[in-house]
Amino acid sequence: MAIKKTTREQKTEETRMKISRASWDLMAKYDPDTITVDDICEKAGISKGSFYHLYKSKDDFFILVLSKEREDHLQKHFTLAPAAPLLTQVLDFIRVNLEFNRLKGKDLCVASYISMLKTYQQGEIVPAFYNDTLCALIERGLAEGALAPSFTVSEYYRLFHDWIIGFLIGWSISPHPADEDLYDRILEHMVKAFFAPPVPVR
Repeated sequence: MAIKKTTREQKTEETRMKISRASWDLMAKYDPDTITVDDICEKAGISKGSFYHLYKSKDDFFILVLSKEREDHLQKHFTLAPAAPLLTQVLDFIRVNLEFNRLKGKDLCVASYISMLKTYQQGEIVPAFYNDTLCALIERGLAEGALAPSFTVSEYYRLFHDWIIGFLIGWSISPHPADEDLYDRILEHMVKAFFAPPVPVR
C-alpha cells in the first residue's frame, strides 16, 4: 500500500522543487558565485525563512542538490557487473561521474566543489549509491588480489574517494578544451596503476 505524503511533506517538497528550479534558471545566466540566497528566494517566490528551514546556507544547498542529482545520474547510468573486468567497471564508474560534471558544466561544478571543501569533514561512510558502489568495487579488488590487503575497505574508500574528487576538481578548473583527451588518458593510467592485478614473480 502506497503511503501518502502529509500536506506538510507535500509543501516541503514543492518548496524544494521551487528552490531547485529557480537556482538552475539563475545559474544558466549568471556565475554561481554571484548568486545570493536573496536572488534564489526572489526567483522562487518564497521567503528566506523557507529557504533556511531546508538548507543551512547556499553552500549546503549546492552540496545537497548536486549530490542528489549525481546519485540519480549514477543509478541511471552505472550498474555493478561481476562478469565484467574490474578495470572496466572502475573506469566506467568514474567516467559516469565525469559525464555528470560535463552535463552540469565547469562553473557549476567548481562552485559545488568550493562549497563542499568549505564544509568537508571525514566521518562514517553513509549508505548511498556512490558510496556503496565504490566500496563494492574495492571489496572486489581485494578479493581478486588487484588491491593489496594492507588497508581496510574504509581506508581504501577514503583514498579513492579523495582521489576521484581531486581528479574531478582538476577537470572542473581546467580552462582548455584540449584537456578533455588528457584527462581521459590520466584516468585510465591512474586506474590501471591502482587496480591492475599483480604480476606473478617467477
